[in-house]
Order: sequence, then structure tokens, then C-alpha cells
Amino acid sequence: MTEIFRRPKLAQELAKQLLKPSVLDLGLRSGLFMFGPHGTGKTTFLIRDLAPALEKGGALVVYVDLCSAPQRSSQDMVEEAIREALSERESEALGSELDIVIDGLGMPGGATIAEVLKTQVDRAKSDIVLIIDEAQEAASTQEGQGIMKALKAARDAINIRLETPGHFMLIGACSDQAACIKMTTDQIQAFYGAVNMTYPLLGKDYVAFLLARLQQEGHCNLPTLEIAEQLFRAVHSKPVELIRALLQFQGPTAIGSSSAEP
Repeated sequence: MTEIFRRPKLAQELAKQLLKPSVLDLGLRSGLFMFGPHGTGKTTFLIRDLAPALEKGGALVVYVDLCSAPQRSSQDMVEEAIREALSERESEALGSELDIVIDGLGMPGGATIAEVLKTQVDRAKSDIVLIIDEAQEAASTQEGQGIMKALKAARDAINIRLETPGHFMLIGACSDQAACIKMTTDQIQAFYGAVNMTYPLLGKDYVAFLLARLQQEGHCNLPTLEIAEQLFRAVHSKPVELIRALLQFQGPTAIGSSSAEP
């Protein structure tokens, strides 16, 4: 039994909306900002489910978590993530011309993010999706707002063309709901007008998966699925908190015996 709860259907649906949008989904190309509280499995979904689904659809996916290195600026982290992802792609396929452009990203007199991403799209003839986890961090500083403006410039330079071989899309995942809404509704924000959505919380299928895994590991005295689901909702759909609640059914010797990763 797999150790990670997967959400392939949700990931495939969202990837299709992003990469092959219907008329009603075209607004996603302006940007997608997703709110999900801390500890609800949002990051796991982005990395383990959504990114692979986007890559399967032919997109180059760049992921960066702005809270992974609090001492660093949002601009440095985004630029480094783009350089690393594009350099890896170049080493596999496209040759040295774009390497020179990539190396200059973030350097004085070097290429802008818009120039680098546009060159990549034109050469690879594919989409680029940048996933920024904890995106609200970029809105809290002047340099962070600057990198968001640079990403908007890249979006416009690539997506507005009459004929483009690919598109650039931004997914901003936020754990602060007010900040997430502000990034798409405040006219001074770079991605004003982008789509805002709430991360679909884990549900009964996750609870059933967890109970089955615990049973397989030999845990006894587990609650019924209905009671476990009620516990999950009571702890705001947070896997770690559900594990703690279930441990009460096991006794003190069971503490720490199971992983809470969704």
C-alpha cells in the first residue's frame, strides 16, 4: 500500500483547465491563486500530484517555496528556481544558446525573467508553469512585489501574442486567505484580476485511506470511518491533527508510530 495519499483526478482536472482551457477557463492564464490553510496537504498535492500532471501534459514546471529559506529574498529564490529548472531542461535538449540567456538572469545587465521565459517557450514550444508556494510572502515586501511585477511582464510578453507556441502560467499557493484574495483583487497588485480559488480539502476518501493503512500496520481499537471523518472535520481537515486524535484510541505507547503525510 502506498504511503502517500494521491489525488490524481483533481490534479488531472486542474492540469487540463490550465493547459487546455475551455473558453470559461481562459482566465486561468492570467494567474491562479489558491488558498489552503497550513497543514491541510496543499504542498503535498502541488508537488506529488499537480506538478506531475502538468509535466505529463507537456509543461515545464518550476516550483519554489518562499518559506523554505526565510533569510533569502523572494526575488533570489524565484530567479534561482527558474535558472535551475531551465538549465536542467537545456542540458537535456536545447543546446547552449539559451544557456547564455539563463546564466544572465538576475545579473546586472543580464536577461530579464520575461526574456528568459519567452526564449524558453519559443525554443521548446511548450508551456511553462511556475508554482510559488507561500506566495503571500512576495506581497509583503517591496522586492517581492517587484518580482511579481516581473512575472506579470513575462506573462504578458508570452501570452498576449497573436501566435505563441506555448504559454506562461503562474500558480500562487497561499496559507493566508486575506493576502491571497488581496493579490487578485487589489488594483495595485501585479496579478490583479487573476483567478482565486480555495484548495479542495481532503475528505472521506483520505480518512478511509489512513484507516486502512493503520489497520495494515497492525493498529487496533480504531474508530469507525464515520467517527474518524467527524474527527477529521473537527480538527479542520489537517492530517497531522487527525493522527494525534486517532492516537488517543491507541494508548500512549502508539505515539509517533505513524506518519501523518497525506
